[in-house]
Amino acid sequence: MKSKIIFLLIIMFFLNGLNNARELNELAVVSAIGIDLDEEGNYLITAQILNPKKENSSGSGSGSSSGSSEIVVFKSTNTSIQSSLRHIIEESPQKLYIAHMELLLLSEKVATEKEALDILNFFIRDNEGKNDFTVVITKDCTPQKVLEITTPMESNPAKNIKDTIISAHRYRGIGTDNVLSDDVSMFRKASQTPILTCIEIIDPKNSLNCNKKEENAQNSSDNNSENNNTDNMGNQENSQEQESALENLDDKESKLSSGKEQNIKVSTLAFFKEETLSGFLLENECYIYNILLNKAKGGILEVGKDKDLMVIDQISSNTKLTPKIENGEYIIDIFVNMDFNITETGENIRFDSNDQMKYYEKTAEEHLKEKIEELINKSKNEYDCDIFSFGNVFYRKKNKEYNTLYEKYGKDYFKYIKTNVDVKINFPSEGGIDNIW
Repeated sequence: MKSKIIFLLIIMFFLNGLNNARELNELAVVSAIGIDLDEEGNYLITAQILNPKKENSSGSGSGSSSGSSEIVVFKSTNTSIQSSLRHIIEESPQKLYIAHMELLLLSEKVATEKEALDILNFFIRDNEGKNDFTVVITKDCTPQKVLEITTPMESNPAKNIKDTIISAHRYRGIGTDNVLSDDVSMFRKASQTPILTCIEIIDPKNSLNCNKKEENAQNSSDNNSENNNTDNMGNQENSQEQESALENLDDKESKLSSGKEQNIKVSTLAFFKEETLSGFLLENECYIYNILLNKAKGGILEVGKDKDLMVIDQISSNTKLTPKIENGEYIIDIFVNMDFNITETGENIRFDSNDQMKYYEKTAEEHLKEKIEELINKSKNEYDCDIFSFGNVFYRKKNKEYNTLYEKYGKDYFKYIKTNVDVKINFPSEGGIDNIW
């Protein structure tokens, strides 16, 4: 009897995983999901699904089966995210499978009108999902338009966008490399300001077409001024022809601005207050933000201008935030220690001695310190948000003092936290052609 029980237990152990097995051709593998709101306030879901037939035909990806695409985009509208995703099966014969999702896109509208944590909570609860995909905000565009763009460097547009975000953060210091679990943690921590990467759609044809329209309009004005009053009929005909040409140009522009003529750009960072989108940093502020939060993996600084310009490229960065209380004031000591390579200099920049090297290091330190202090003041006075999460620094390291701070000043506590900024910059090697350090 015991042997039979043991045998049954062994069989159950080895065959347990087969009860819910599904074939790959029964699933629609999702690479990205976009969430927006329609005019009635319902969820508008866009799902980008990989097309296995395109990738498998002729043994290659984009070079085969020209009649089909590497990705297929479906959209659905309903009162909830779950219902919208489930209704896509009315168009797609397979159930959506999000375990391999690379990207989640939230529109400005949904991030402003809905609490972001409620949306992210759906993907945390999904038992087939994962928590290592990237969450971004689509700025000045909709998730649907982003997911319909085909990218030239990668057959999977969602992976292309994710790789672009990682590269932009690593080499330019903009954006973040957070995944879903990191984002949820930011929303859950006390006095922690959530920050998400923003992407935009860029169209290289726009500037060219605008220049053509301006040129045609200028030519039209010149032609009209040269003609005499006796040629009014001819001028009207010319004007009509030019208007028709401009309309045709507009039509061409609208065609050119779709599909492969567009591309995706990592633009800035979005910050949240009470789980809703509050505003955006400027692009040149993102690197300063990452430096202060000790998240800067790379980036460049331009110190001075024209003949006194010095461009430096980050090698390493280490930032420490130390909270303290002095004379009843709440203070955070900020120490930034960075190494840079000098990559470009103006005519007046010379490194002929140790004193000159120290002088330019000091100049770079003052420049970076000024930028940090400007952004801190801007966060208090213009953004009205603790974007650097100074409150969380007190919460983690001086919890009792944090409670007193929050009870005394409420949600405006960060405006009463003073900062002492100390920057140390090193140039390990000057390099160059004429002057070897």
